[in-house]
Amino acid sequence: MVKEISFTKRCFEQLEPFEKRYIIQDANHRDSVKGLVLEIMPSGSKFFRFRRKRLGRDVSVTFGEFPNLTIENARKLAKQTAVELSKGVNPNEAKREQKREAELERELS
Repeated sequence: MVKEISFTKRCFEQLEPFEKRYIIQDANHRDSVKGLVLEIMPSGSKFFRFRRKRLGRDVSVTFGEFPNLTIENARKLAKQTAVELSKGVNPNEAKREQKREAELERELS
C-alpha cells in the first residue's frame, strides 16, 4: 500500500502501524523529493528510504529512523543520493566496498 502525502512532523506522529508495513511517498510540498519515502513497520518504527530504478533494478537506500532523522535532513540526503545515482554510483555498493576495505585493513594490522 502506497500513499502520497506532504511530509510534516505532525502527520508522521499521527501515522498508525498496520499488520503489514506500508509506504508513504513525499508529495505535494514545494521541497518534496521524488523517490523519498517513509516506511512504517508493524512495530511502529518509521524509516526514511530513497527508492529509484537504476539499470532496470530497484535501488533502495535507508537513511535513518524518524524522529532521529528530521524531514529536512532526509530530503537533503535524498537529493545527494539522487545525484550519486545519476552519476552511476550506487550508494549501497559504495558502502559495501568501504566496509570490505575497513575489514581488510583490520586483518592486515
